[in-house]
Amino acid sequence: MGICLSLCSLTCNDTIYGAREMDLIILNLLNGISYGMILFLIASGMSIVMGMMGITNLAHGALYMVGAYVGWTIAVHYSLNFGLAVFLGGLAGGFTGLIIERAFLRRLYKQPNEQVLLTFGLVFIITNICIWIWTGRARLAFSASSLSGPIDIAGMTYPLARIAIIFVGLIVALALWWLQDKTRVGAMVRAGMDDKQMTMGLGINLAGISTVVFFLASFMAGAAGVIGAQLLGVYNGLGLDILLLALIVVIVGGMGSVQGALLGAILIGVIDAFGKALFPQFSMFTMYMAMVIILMVKPSGLLGRRTDQSIPVAAEVKPTAQIPVLDHLDQKFIRFVPYYILAIVLICLPPFLPSYIQGMMIKFLVFAIFAMSFNLVFGYTGLLSLGHAAYFGAGGYAVALLMFHYGINSFWIGTLAAIILALLTAAVFGLIALRVSGLYFMLITFALGQLLYSVAWNWKWLNSPGMKGITGLSLPSLGIEGFSWNPTYFYYFVFLVFVICFFLLYRIANSPFGLALVGIRESEPRMRALGYNTWLYKYIVFLVGGIFAGIAGMLYVYHNRLISPLQLGVATSFLPMCMAIIGGRGTIFGPIIGAALIVFVEYFASIFLPQRWPLILGGLFVLVIMFAKEGVGVYLWRFYIGVIHRYGSIKG
Repeated sequence: MGICLSLCSLTCNDTIYGAREMDLIILNLLNGISYGMILFLIASGMSIVMGMMGITNLAHGALYMVGAYVGWTIAVHYSLNFGLAVFLGGLAGGFTGLIIERAFLRRLYKQPNEQVLLTFGLVFIITNICIWIWTGRARLAFSASSLSGPIDIAGMTYPLARIAIIFVGLIVALALWWLQDKTRVGAMVRAGMDDKQMTMGLGINLAGISTVVFFLASFMAGAAGVIGAQLLGVYNGLGLDILLLALIVVIVGGMGSVQGALLGAILIGVIDAFGKALFPQFSMFTMYMAMVIILMVKPSGLLGRRTDQSIPVAAEVKPTAQIPVLDHLDQKFIRFVPYYILAIVLICLPPFLPSYIQGMMIKFLVFAIFAMSFNLVFGYTGLLSLGHAAYFGAGGYAVALLMFHYGINSFWIGTLAAIILALLTAAVFGLIALRVSGLYFMLITFALGQLLYSVAWNWKWLNSPGMKGITGLSLPSLGIEGFSWNPTYFYYFVFLVFVICFFLLYRIANSPFGLALVGIRESEPRMRALGYNTWLYKYIVFLVGGIFAGIAGMLYVYHNRLISPLQLGVATSFLPMCMAIIGGRGTIFGPIIGAALIVFVEYFASIFLPQRWPLILGGLFVLVIMFAKEGVGVYLWRFYIGVIHRYGSIKG
């Protein structure tokens, strides 16, 4: 969002007073192309890495931010040569990327889901480290002194720095095209995109080439951070902002294609520039809408290569960890003992706790529902969605809008509205996203989620006057005469909703429908051969997951008395994903354990290390992905069963 504001101000500053209509068209066209070249510099490397290596490196935007901060330090803090700043910023991004590839991603080849989850965790780590080193203060745009003046173009004055960016982008595009299409190294890269196994069978050191390509892509990201700082400046949210824009370019242009990245970057840059000029309030919407339309027409992007990575997610997801089962007649009672203990604690303890601890437990219950809804889609069905927060936000906005615009705070009406709006959102998203599979499914859910986020950010009807979001909301009315809320009552109210949601999700997961979902996750082609309409099953689970996420969003609004567009964004989608993975995906208890762990760790971090919480969360997530992929909940269950076996409570 900071990027959009910066570019909007730049567009205004660059507009020439009294310019003719044709001059304004040329001006916005140049603005769009120069902006697009910055997007190309980062997205081209990301596209090649995704196409050749099959790695979806969501930390690529963080490498851009590292380069931007290093470049600012060299060029501004130490007043050294701008070219040196670009080179050192590129090296900073390159070596950071090399560490990521060698220490983490090399162990996760052919595991695209884990790559996405790991690198998203690294975004939090790298961003917080940058804030730690350079503080959270934003740095203004800076450029080389030799490029600070204007240049005359067809009777107009235009910033020389922007023209230089266009030329640099074109030179890099030509160099990458030559390297990819006209050299032996490029031939090996293209072979790796098309068929990795055959390429390795010919004796080509694909691992070494992949490392070089990853370093080169990371170097370009770091150098682009310094070059892009001439327009965008440097600030602590830059990594995530630029990542979203780079992903848009990759989605539109297509993976594995330098020409596609260039075409997609220029197209998005021009759409963004004219969108700001013609529809300033909906400039983000025009960009995301263009991306969604292109994906609907051509899911692989305009010039995307079909690679051996474009396989269904269900075929990529490894089987769920084998959970020990009980073999005695009283196995049902033994199996549910941990649930009974948890229920007793959640029922008996809260009245004796301070209100802020009760609030933390309410947050745990809300996000446990949210995580369980995501787990049904991802853990049981194998559909990795980066837009699950859209249903969470839809449910929240439904009750918020009823209260804010119409004064309706009835719980029953609000619940119905939240379910309907979340269901409709999931229904539309499912019809679009389930046309594709694998990595493209993940990307299109991301695109759809960000489209909804941009609508909420810019539509005034969805925001309180003068701010983003809706505040000043109240607790719901239950329609009971004389009843008034207090923190304890509200806690038990949320706990009751949690119990109902848990029971329903447990029944779904253990029903024939749930077993069919697991079969789709393990082998969708086999399930189709057995006569199952796998698309219908996936669409239904999409709807069910959306409903429960909407209920969680409704409770979130009641608890926090506010809603904002951030609840619709990709950062919010990361939370249930993180909870499900840490706790144990594909299990009913895993997301609950993950939610409890993250909420309570966040609470203690807020006391002792409040500024390092993103670093702790990202580190925890990376550790689980690298060393405990099955999830903490699975290991706890195994320990529990082991203790029972050891003391002879059950046979076997």
